[in-house]
Amino acid sequence: MDLHNRILENFKTISLIPRSSQDEERISNFLLDYARKRGFEARQDDYYNLLVKVPGTCSKQNSPPCALQCHMDMVYVKAPESTHIYADGINVVFDKDFMKSDKNTSLGADNGIALAYCMTLMDDLTIPHPPLEIIFTVQEEVGLIGASCLDCSFIKSKKLINLDSEHEGEFFASCAGGIRNYFTIPMGRKEKISGLTAYRVRIFGLKGGHSGVDIDKGRANSIKLLGRLLKYADSPAVHLSSFCCEGKANSIPMAAEAVVGLEEGGEKDFKELFKKCFDELKNEYSYTDTPNYAIKQEESFAAYYAQKSKKLLYDVLTLLPNGVISKSFVMDGLVETSVNIGAAEEKAEAIGFLSSVRSSIASKKYAVVEQFEALADLCGCESENFNDYPQWDYNPNSPLRELAMDSYKKISQKSAICTSIHGGLECGYFCQKIEGCDIISMGCDLYDVHTPNEKASITSVFNVWELLLEILKRL
Repeated sequence: MDLHNRILENFKTISLIPRSSQDEERISNFLLDYARKRGFEARQDDYYNLLVKVPGTCSKQNSPPCALQCHMDMVYVKAPESTHIYADGINVVFDKDFMKSDKNTSLGADNGIALAYCMTLMDDLTIPHPPLEIIFTVQEEVGLIGASCLDCSFIKSKKLINLDSEHEGEFFASCAGGIRNYFTIPMGRKEKISGLTAYRVRIFGLKGGHSGVDIDKGRANSIKLLGRLLKYADSPAVHLSSFCCEGKANSIPMAAEAVVGLEEGGEKDFKELFKKCFDELKNEYSYTDTPNYAIKQEESFAAYYAQKSKKLLYDVLTLLPNGVISKSFVMDGLVETSVNIGAAEEKAEAIGFLSSVRSSIASKKYAVVEQFEALADLCGCESENFNDYPQWDYNPNSPLRELAMDSYKKISQKSAICTSIHGGLECGYFCQKIEGCDIISMGCDLYDVHTPNEKASITSVFNVWELLLEILKRL
């Protein structure tokens, strides 16, 4: 089997292992066993981070070591109509030049392609490369938790290649930091109200996307959209029973739903007002997204929130920050600071909202956090911050970056791009933990990551593999 086919087979194999964030034990144990069966030193920590040491090959045994770094977890999302069962893993199918999931789920090419690259390097000791320290981390997608906990004292490399980027020919040299926020609105106990007709209201059909990479593409957020529609169509004759959105902090939510109870005679006004507002919103997003809605009568919903709690929810949803906050004045087109409200859930007499705050400037990240806290104080809500991770600052003197960009030009006959990403990368932790470490981030062409439409270009997977081999050969 040639190395290109081996990469695809390795990717298909690991895709069948469920590996959502905080569920990496199986994939970590698989990679640990994979390395040890091939005779390599491997170290697994209590979080299931993994470090594999592969000796240098082809007269490069005594060269300075190089670290390759990727994360094991994936963002698992599926379309509302998907019948996929998470425990079955992802079945990869091929469609011309693309790989995708067969059942309308995210593919996990972020960062599964990198896992397949590293497995293939372990498979073939005739590939010229210096000693490699392969770092597999966990819980990257929920705040870079694995990298934050990793003991780097065992790592000897002063060069590190992060394989978690999504555009061929684009080398990242810095990235945004981030923090998660959980905002809780006290709703009080639901009370039984008789004589209401219950309706389930759904917003769906949105494109969604990665909350860092796609936040500036003008895509709608289903949570904000639903809140706006319900507020517009509200009246004393409308009662709220539930509001929820299954989602992830780092994915722009594609769907959300609520259950309302309408007093007799209130159905016509509610539906007309809802449609009027929806038509306006559809026009707002006519160039960037594809919103749709449905209002369907439910058999019975007896308990509803108080009207003042409903109003508080709608007012807070109006004020919660979301989307691009500011753009960079240093790098054209780069989002500097943003927020994504990614999920909403009902819990004991409250509704909670999970958000991801990102910024390439730490002080601006915390300024957004202060907005959440001020809003909570004003409205009698709670704001909790967690999973705070650092930005990766630009290094003006990077021999590894120059080597990588020169290698790309040699391989492709095209000039590479050096830029920054608004998404979070684990490089911020590694530049702190490994003194004097020279770092770049690179990867192949991936599309619609963190959505059920995620796909990977097979041609680009092979191109970046050849680029990686060229870089390793020249180190």
